[in-house]
Amino acid sequence: MPKLQYLQDFLDNNIPLARSMGIRPVSYSDTRLVLSAPLAANTNHHATAFGGSIATLGIVAGWALVHLRLLDAQLAAKLVIQKTSCEFIAPTTADFEAHCQVDARWDVFQRELNQNGKARLELTTDILCAGQITAKLESSYAALLKK
Repeated sequence: MPKLQYLQDFLDNNIPLARSMGIRPVSYSDTRLVLSAPLAANTNHHATAFGGSIATLGIVAGWALVHLRLLDAQLAAKLVIQKTSCEFIAPTTADFEAHCQVDARWDVFQRELNQNGKARLELTTDILCAGQITAKLESSYAALLKK
């Protein structure tokens, strides 16, 4: 099964909020994941994207990127968000995307996970609307190898 379809099915079947928000995978490579969400399912009383939806899309993007990378590395691990902070830069006035990229820190994360059975990875996720960054998340994900 192609990775994007796998991810869509996983989100729809395991994270009800992702399904309610209309989160969709757009693209994936071994270093980058892009998810989208429609404004219509995520509006607030100002007719812009609800801050909680923006943060959730960013968290899910980082989590999903690490999840897919763990699958690619054939590592069975419990993966959770440990902490996140979100800076809202501008109103999100249309459909929006989360762009998350993993860098050389992945090698350190994977080595620690293999050696210690647990590891943490810090990721930055940009939220874009009409090609402009409207929010930025700094998140930490924790993984624990399954026995």
